[in-house]
Amino acid sequence: MTVFCQRHQGQAKRLWSREINEIGVDFAQAYGIEKKRTIVELLAELSSRYSNLRRSGESVNIAAPVTKIEIMEIMEEIKSQIDSNPILLYMKGSPDQPQCGFSSQASQVLMACGEKFAFIDILANPEIRANLPQLSEWPTFPQLFIGGELVGGCDIINEMYQSGELEPMIKDAAPVEE
Repeated sequence: MTVFCQRHQGQAKRLWSREINEIGVDFAQAYGIEKKRTIVELLAELSSRYSNLRRSGESVNIAAPVTKIEIMEIMEEIKSQIDSNPILLYMKGSPDQPQCGFSSQASQVLMACGEKFAFIDILANPEIRANLPQLSEWPTFPQLFIGGELVGGCDIINEMYQSGELEPMIKDAAPVEE
């Protein structure tokens, strides 16, 4: 990245507007980097920090810092999703295009129960993926919620389906269509 920045610094200076530089200043402040004159200098600093961390073997989180208020808003959004959907599956991908075997199995079991259900693709919603485990106290995905309560992950969903427990729960929670 540093080579790219050096090679294209002149062009970047001409193309990036003052507004972009102001965004860069905000970004620099969020990461505790002293104010840089240009976006290129900011990117060079971040690149240097990232390279140093990679060499030292430390884990690297390059996502922008999240405030407590933002986390609270995300948690409220998750609670609202759970409360608004009687049958809700947090999964990787969608039922039509699951992105992991466990999510595929869980969605297939729910479809076999014959009722409509809502799903949230956690890969498309990284803030939900990062915060739902704290709310649900369940570390893995998929996660099935029925009637606002966590049922469990793929293994539990499969076990309950095979024992005949899941389908009645799904039927009872499904909204009555008029």
